Amino acid sequence: MRSDKLPDMCYTYLEDSDIIGKIKKGVLGVEASIFNRICKDKLSKVNFVIKHNEEQGITKPIEAAMLAGALRGFEHPDANPMMYDLEGKHIRSNNEYWTK
Repeated sequence: MRSDKLPDMCYTYLEDSDIIGKIKKGVLGVEASIFNRICKDKLSKVNFVIKHNEEQGITKPIEAAMLAGALRGFEHPDANPMMYDLEGKHIRSNNEYWTK
């Protein structure tokens, strides 16, 4: 799946900020979701993200690719779900574009 085939939007949990983030395809940055007002603790936020994304057919690799696109640009090679394993962890390769 290329970045142009990513969903228009997905959610992610940002642990460092303890927020539900809303990612829009093609837009740099992650927006704080209004659902942070409802979900007060980490578990409820994580569960919200999992439930919403699963309902939309968004897998962990797709979520990871969307986050990479929001942070590095949607043309970056990391904005491709094929760069992630089933848990959404980056697959290290000898790819010259891979960065930490």
